[in-house]
Amino acid sequence: MPESVSDNPLIRVLAAVLKQWGCQKVFLILNILKLKIK
Repeated sequence: MPESVSDNPLIRVLAAVLKQWGCQKVFLILNILKLKIK
């Protein structure tokens, strides 16, 4: 990954969330957010 991406605080937070919650919960939340955006 480019340094600019890995240095992005948002990316680091998302990575930490993925490790804590697991992929399934994150995907579930993303799907809910997509529905709300639409």
